[in-house]
Parts: sequence; structure tokens; C-alpha cells
Amino acid sequence: MELWPSVLGTTAVVAFYLLTFLAVLKTDQLPIVPKPEHQQGLNVSEAWKDLHVISTRPHPYSSHANDLVHAHLLARLAPIAATYPHVHIVEDRVSNASYEQIYFEGTNILVKVDGTSGDQLGAVLFSAHYDSVSTSNGATDDGMAIVSMLQLVAKLAKVRSKRTAIFNFNNGEEDGLNGAHVFLQHPWSNLTETFLNLEGASSGGRPILFRGTSTKPLSAFHHKHVPHPHGTVLAADAFAAGIIRSRTDYSVYAEGGGMQGLDLAFYKGRSYYHTKFDAIPYIRGGTRALWSMMEALDGAGRALLDQDSSEPSGDVVYFDLFGGTMVMFSLAAMQTFNVVLLVIVPVVVSGLFLWRRLRETRGNHSGILQRVWRWEGKSYRWARFWAGLIAVMVSQVALVLGYVASNKYVVYSSPYVVLGSAISLAYLAFSVSITPPSWLSPDAQSAPTPNLNNLLLQFVVFTYSLLLATAIFLPIGGTYIFTALATCAFLGWLAGAAVEVANQREQAGYNDNTSEGREDVEPSESTPLISHSSFRSTAAGGKQHSIWFLQLALVVPVPVILISHIGVLLVGAMPQGIVDGGPVWFVYAALSLIATLLILPVAPFIASYPHAPPLHLVRPLQRANSPKTLSYVLLIVFGVTVAYTTGYLGIILSPTASPVTRLGFPFSIDAPMKVFFQQQVEVIAPWVTEESHDAIDIKTQTITYLTGIPHYLDTMIVPSLPSALNHGTECVEDDDRKALVRCGWPSGDDMLPFPGQGAVVSEGKKETGALILSDNPWLRSSIHRSSTSTRRIRIGGSNTRVCRIYFDNAKVAQWSVVGGSPGLQKGYKGFETTNGRGLTELRLWSRTWDRDFVVDVVFIDAPPKVKGRVACEWAEYESGQVGLSNLTSTIPAYEEALRFFPRWATLTKLTDGLVEVWSAFET
Repeated sequence: MELWPSVLGTTAVVAFYLLTFLAVLKTDQLPIVPKPEHQQGLNVSEAWKDLHVISTRPHPYSSHANDLVHAHLLARLAPIAATYPHVHIVEDRVSNASYEQIYFEGTNILVKVDGTSGDQLGAVLFSAHYDSVSTSNGATDDGMAIVSMLQLVAKLAKVRSKRTAIFNFNNGEEDGLNGAHVFLQHPWSNLTETFLNLEGASSGGRPILFRGTSTKPLSAFHHKHVPHPHGTVLAADAFAAGIIRSRTDYSVYAEGGGMQGLDLAFYKGRSYYHTKFDAIPYIRGGTRALWSMMEALDGAGRALLDQDSSEPSGDVVYFDLFGGTMVMFSLAAMQTFNVVLLVIVPVVVSGLFLWRRLRETRGNHSGILQRVWRWEGKSYRWARFWAGLIAVMVSQVALVLGYVASNKYVVYSSPYVVLGSAISLAYLAFSVSITPPSWLSPDAQSAPTPNLNNLLLQFVVFTYSLLLATAIFLPIGGTYIFTALATCAFLGWLAGAAVEVANQREQAGYNDNTSEGREDVEPSESTPLISHSSFRSTAAGGKQHSIWFLQLALVVPVPVILISHIGVLLVGAMPQGIVDGGPVWFVYAALSLIATLLILPVAPFIASYPHAPPLHLVRPLQRANSPKTLSYVLLIVFGVTVAYTTGYLGIILSPTASPVTRLGFPFSIDAPMKVFFQQQVEVIAPWVTEESHDAIDIKTQTITYLTGIPHYLDTMIVPSLPSALNHGTECVEDDDRKALVRCGWPSGDDMLPFPGQGAVVSEGKKETGALILSDNPWLRSSIHRSSTSTRRIRIGGSNTRVCRIYFDNAKVAQWSVVGGSPGLQKGYKGFETTNGRGLTELRLWSRTWDRDFVVDVVFIDAPPKVKGRVACEWAEYESGQVGLSNLTSTIPAYEEALRFFPRWATLTKLTDGLVEVWSAFET
């Protein structure tokens, strides 16, 4: 059977791939915001105004701007509650939570909209956080989610639902999911059984259904409820496997709260995430991104609120198609289908093989086994596809290694160029292996024509092996793509096999009814004018082409469409995560895998035969539409993309230009490199036994730390900062992010931070015999040794809400904050949460300013003297407080970095505070 009808086949394949890619990319765009009368009771303009207020400036938990956002939300919600008696608001300044190494005092704003069914059905929780990080205004993270929830509160107040809706406008998510933990301490958490968490892990674009716990909540995201659904079970599997290391409030509600629910989040534009670019002017899609979140929240939220208790539960497989359809089916159903397919394929293949062998050897009087297993010396039939597969794998590994070695981070800003090079290389590797060109193989012209069904059968064996492996070792929903590949490959081969069987039967019947040599009879007056063989050959040629297209339609479209959607998702989500310290090679490997899977279905159809009968076109048009021309075009594409991504094209075109301005430089203002900032100040002051306000010589040692990608950070960014020049900068591998480097240098007195308003005021009576930290502008602390294994530590800071206690040579078994919530939150049992090793750090969060924490600590096998540090954190700086009065907090080192950083780099926070001031103790 001929493989590739030269002109029409090439055109059909190219057209299909181009149309599929264009359709997937087009439907990945944001929907247009409808007119006000068609916004389903929501108001985009009003939400956009609220977003301007919320994201005016950075508003982390430990900032005065955070209090202003809190007040704005109350001001927006109070009139709704005053108008509708079934709407209730609680400003929760009572709930506290202790878990693992954190003590947190919450300031959540809770809203309850009573449902029409009363308490007969469980309530639905909607959650988003109104705090931002200190280095961004929080427009996407999580401002758009907050204003979307405001709109849903207003809508539900007017149009009540069956179930009760509870909204958690939570505070403190950014540094430990604290607001969600505190909600579980509130009585309303006992009413909820389902939740929808809203996040913003990027800078706009389409929000994606990150994950869901089970069928019941996931069914709310069906396209009949959400007009433009976006999501795939692959994301949930990646979370479960630890490939995606980010955490959201979803994990608190699902694991700690025991609820079923969904996680909806923005994910594109990760380079802007937690930076100054997470602001309204830089939202990708603007109001259209906001509407996408509002539309998804409204559709899925209303579906959850109207669900019955009889909705099924269990694992579900889901993925969207072309931005308008969400395909959903149970994981159990897919696994059952896989088992059936794994049984049917070998039965059908072996059955047809036996039938064909026995039919071909009807005149052979040997035994059945000899007739079935006779060797024909045609091993090349079974070598072509596997040779191509090996060639693709080797070439893709070489491409990944080449990128990592030459221009390691180019995928950060040019992922589609990298993907294009991988796709073109995959096609070329298959093409050269299956149909080697004459210049590479002199015998190529005389080599036997590959049989399409033989190649498809090899493809069936390969996809069957993949499906079998995933069914046994990886029984997760994300393997649906392998189910699709195996199914389509089998159907395509089966169609060809059925035609071959029919042809054999037809040929056998013709031979039985026709005398031998009929076509070789010399023409005479009695012979037909046109021979029977002419009719048969002409009909056979057309039939072969028709079957070729039928097999192409069965094998290629479905897998390519599914893989294209996954590819667009990976391109939007993965490349810009490498600045967080993830493995760079893994991103390239993922794109190479997508490229291979995209070409794999069409691989059995690849051929380039100069003797293939073309359509009746003029010779130049025949050549332009031939498979050979396609190979040449893709070879050029591969060469150009590799030259661009490796940087050689930039060197050739601009040999004298600065590296940062050349083509192929991995970072730009549209995809800036993120650098983590923290400044540490050690207060070198004596610990005394009696509190004194006499002047004591207090010294400080200030060090600024930047963490980022090697070479770019230490050779291009740090030298641009005046405070780092000639100050002995030291760069080492970062302890937490092994792929990154941490550079630190003594900042000097000019870069010393100031905490701003507030005074170092002692609260409460110090225990007799306690060691007291000498007076200083930042910290106040005392430590009382109750026994060998216990300590009472008092710690507070000026103009802050956040403090920490570190232990260098002892492990904490139990701890509690005096006056705080008793015991630890359900599901947490102190040091047992770290596998019995104990805790070496305690993190303390207060809802009030200038609070003193009093902490009782019990150690595991405490040494004679416990060594450690007391510390507090600050997150406010001058340019982040524009418009706020009577605030004088300054972080000169951060302001310097904002002024002097190159345009292709940007700052983000390393931990809770931009500044940590600490003092060592030993007692």
C-alpha cells in the first residue's frame, strides 16, 4: 500500500497541522468582555475600580497598606449586609491558629449569604486572599480574585441560591497560607463541605482549573456552567507528584478541612509574578482577564451552590478543547477502557496475522507452525519505525543537551522558538530514518516501498507498550493522551488491515474465475479493447489513496489536537519557573517530549518517493507540494531557530553589540529575570539581667543578599549596584534553590534600614533573672530559663507584626504562645510534623502593631546552653508607601536596587520580610 500520495497528502498533513495549531492558539486567547446588560448580574467596570483601590501599592500582611485594603473591603461589603438581611459579615479578629512552626493571628473578613435550603445542604466556601507580597501591588495575585468575589457577593444577595455561600476574604496567604488555616478555627468552617479557591500565580491571561478533589466539584466546571472553561487533569497530577511545588489555600481546605473543592488560578506570565509588574498596567489581557475570572467564578460558583448531595464522588479525568468544551469522564471508566483495549489489540492483531499467514500458504503442505512462523528475510519491514523512533529520541536528547550547554535560559523568553526547533527536528529525524534521501543512502531509490500498514502495526505495538506501562505503573488521569494514541493507532491499522483482507479475498476470487495468462493473450479481434487489468489497477490506485486518507484521519487528528492543547499549556506555565530554581533541563525535555508526541502520529505516513504518482499539476507546483520540499523547509526552520536560540544568529548579525541587546538573550523587559532580595541586620548588643535605658554601645552589621541565576546575577547585576562595589561581594550556591546563586555584601551604614513609626516599648513584666536585650531601634526581647529543657522567650519589634525565633543547637518538642490559641490546629502535632526531628524555627504573626510575643518552649534533649537568634521582619519601604501619611519606614538597599537594576531584571521577595533584624543569644 502506498504511503504518501505526493502532492495532496503533503498538503493535507501540513494544512491540518497548521489549522490545528492556529485553532488552539486562537481559542487560547481571552474572550471579549460582554456589554453591561449581558454580564449576568456582574459589573466589570465596578470590579475594575475596586481593583485600582486594592492594588494601589504593595500591601503585605505586615504593612499599613494592608489595613487600608481591609477597610476598603469592609466599606464595600457593609452596605450589602445592611440592605439584605440574609447577608452576614464577620470581621474576624478573634481566630488564631498554631500549626507546625507558625503562630498566626488572623484578620479575615467573612461573609455568609444564607441559601434557600437553610442548613439542609452543606455550604460552599469561596476563598481568595487580599494580602500581596511586599514587592508587588497584587493586581493579579490576588486582587482580581478579591474583586470577583465582591461581585459574586452582590449578585447572590439579590438572587439567592439553594446552598449557603460563605466567602473568606482572607489575609496572610503569601507567607504560609495563614488566612486559610485561621478560617478553619472559625465556627463557619463547620458549615462548609465544598470550596472554590481563587489564586493568581502569574500576571493575567486565562485562569485555569489547577486541580479538583473529585467528580462532584469538578462537574461545576463543565462548559454548560462555565462558557470558556480551561483546565486539564495533568495540572492536578503535577501537583500531586510534586512537579509543581507551589502551594495554595486549596491544600489547607482539602487536607486540613476535609472538604471537596476546586483550585482556579491565573498561570501565564510567571516572570511578572511577585514583582513590581504585578500591577494594573501590566495585566495580560486587562479587563478581559478580569472578566475571565469573574465568568468562571460565577458559572462554577452557581453550579456548586445548586448541586444536590447526590452528586457522585471519585477521581475524574478532564481537559478542555478549543476554549469552549470541558471533557470529563471518570478515571475508573478510562481504566476499564484501557483494560478492554489491552485485551482486544493482541487478540485482533494475532488473529489477523494467523489468518493471513495460513491463507498465503494454502498450497504448502508443511505443518501449521512452519507455515505460520516461516521466515522471509524481510527484517527491514520491522526496522523502519523503530529506527526512526530511536533517531528521534537521540536527536531530541542531543538538542536538550545542546541548549543547556549553549544558551541555557533562552527558553525563558523564547519557548515557542525552542518548541519549533524540536518539532522540526523530530519530523526530520523520522523522515530520514523511514525514507532516507538518495544522497544519504545510495540504495534508497531501489529500496522496497515501505508498507503503511506494516509501519502502523509497529506504531500500534509502541503505543500498546506505552499504554500497558502507564496502566500498571502510572494509573493516573493525566495518561489519557496515551489512551488516545493507542486507540487511534489501532483503529488506523485495523482499517488498513480490513482493506488488505478484502483485497486478498477479491484477488483470490478473481484468480479462481479467470484462466491463467488471460492478460498475456495476444490481442485479436476477439480480445477486449481495454484489458481487465487496466480497470483493476486504476481502481486500486484510487482506492489506495482513499484508504490512506481514511487512515490518516483515524490516526492523526485526535492525538495531535490533545497534545497541542497540552503544549500550549506547558509553554505558558513551565519556562518562566526556572528562575525559582527549578531544573532547566526538565523544561527543555518537556518541550521535546511534546514535539515528539506531535510528530509521532504522522510518522508512519512519512515518505518521499520520486516515483509516487502525483496529481496532475505542473512540475514546479508538484515540487513545491512534495514531501521532499517539506523536509527542506523544516530543515531551514530548524537551522534558523537553533541559530537564534543558541545566540549565534545574534553574534552574526550584531557582532559588536552588547550581549543584552543581541538576538537570543534570554531576558527582556517583557520577560524579566527575577532576583530574590533580602537584607539582614545583626544587632550586636549585650544581653543584661536588668532592663536599662542607659546609653550602651550598640553595633550593627548589615548585609544585602540577592539570589538569582548564576553568571547573570554575579557578573551583570550585582556590579551595577553602587553599594556592592568594592565591598567584598561573596557569591555561593543557595541552600534552598540549588540551581541559583546567592550573593551578599556588607551594605554599610548608608544602607541601614529604619523601622519607621512606633517605639520600642516593653509590654508586661519581665521574669526575674531573665536576660534582656539592650535597647535598640528595632528589637526588644528577654529570655528566661525555667529549667534545663524549657525557656520563656519574649520577642517584639518596632512597627512590625512579624517576628521569628531560631535555635541553632536545640530542637523544639512543644511550644505555645501565652495568651494565644491553646494547642495546635487539628492535623498538626508539633514536632511530629517534621518526622519527629523537632523544630528549629518558630514564626510569629500578630494582628496588632508593636506586639510582644511571649513563647514557652520545651526542647528535646536540650544542651546545657541553648544558642539561637531572635528576629523580626519588615516589609515597608518608601516608594511602596506613596500616599500614606506619617510613615517613615525605609529600606535604602531595596530602593537602590529598584533604581539601578537593568531593564531585563526585576526584584521579588525572598521570605516574609525584605529586612530581617536579629540578635544572637545563648542561655
